[in-house]
Amino acid sequence: MRTEEADFLDDHPIANHVLNVIARRARRTPCKLNKLEIGECFIGHKGLGITERQYRTAKKQLSQWGLAEFKRGRKATDRGTVAKLLNSKVYDINVTEDDGRKADKGRKRDGKETTNKECNNENNEELIPLTKMKEIPEGLSHEAWSEWLSYKKDTKSPYKTERGEKARASELVKLGAGNLSSQSLIVRQSIDNEWKGLFELKNRPVVQQSVQQQQYDHEAARRREIEEIRKGLM
Repeated sequence: MRTEEADFLDDHPIANHVLNVIARRARRTPCKLNKLEIGECFIGHKGLGITERQYRTAKKQLSQWGLAEFKRGRKATDRGTVAKLLNSKVYDINVTEDDGRKADKGRKRDGKETTNKECNNENNEELIPLTKMKEIPEGLSHEAWSEWLSYKKDTKSPYKTERGEKARASELVKLGAGNLSSQSLIVRQSIDNEWKGLFELKNRPVVQQSVQQQQYDHEAARRREIEEIRKGLM
């Protein structure tokens, strides 16, 4: 159905992107470990491929339109701040009363609450689909790694073990030198060339050399200018 909210999102692609991620990550059942309720998720600008300023603007727009809320009272963590999907005018996480009853049963098995390990696994699956990793390497771009795992699945060469996947994920962080945008470029380079692995960006040395050459030329021109001024004074 076409709604005013949908038209607004068409005109504001960054807000649309942020809301889409919230909808995909939103929990269908509560998680005691992360203290997330139904419809909530962790989110932050670093994992979205946008600037902090764009993220703040998108949050304000989504709040004003009543599509999502960002809970200031909940302390932010390394996973981001807590966002909640407010209504189903654009996205619906399809939670029913049966889901609620199943959630209550899921939290108790043989008289025990759901374990932290189970909750962690569910949260990782929300952040990075197809991943085998129970713990995500620090500094890893979730979007870049999701794109890489989808490519590996399409080429019928998925990682067979958690250890193997984690080693490659850590390698991507190292190749990207802690830069999320660089990680995305590295992944796309391999996908575009249909490579089986991840490698350093080919054009990086060329770019660095070009910048150094420009600096050298600028300094040389400045020295010539100063020398001409001195000759004129003499």
